[in-house]
Amino acid sequence: MKTRFALVFALVLMLSLTACGKPPAIAGKSPIAAPDGAAATPVAPAPSQEEQGDAQMDLQAEKVQSAPIAVRSQAQAGEEPWEASLEGSDAAALEDLLCHLDYSEGICRCMPEYYAETETGAEYGISLTGSYARYCGGQATLTEEQVKCIAEILDRQGK
Repeated sequence: MKTRFALVFALVLMLSLTACGKPPAIAGKSPIAAPDGAAATPVAPAPSQEEQGDAQMDLQAEKVQSAPIAVRSQAQAGEEPWEASLEGSDAAALEDLLCHLDYSEGICRCMPEYYAETETGAEYGISLTGSYARYCGGQATLTEEQVKCIAEILDRQGK
């Protein structure tokens, strides 16, 4: 009975150590040590947040040639409907902003002022006065900075 308990205890201990990501050392050697006679391969450090930000900026610069986005306004009382096709950096910036929002909030009763449709057929509702965006039955609150960014993009298109 004692040997069975010791065996089960050893098995549980070994499994818990491997689950923690710390494999046991064998024969006094470090589990990361290089084989005898072989040079250890240096491990590159993880990129800093600053380097990651630079990489994202490079990705956004490459994305400038993104597909156009059709934007139209919802007809308001006394106003003519407005349509534009965003291209280049404006299209990339708007698509990047809209596709990374968390649309998990419930939808309010007010209607979006603008609709943006991507080349893939995704349609987003945007309200600058209500500070929200909608997509696929969900809604996301926009920050003041995001509202300002979208307003600047639309202003460059003549709206």
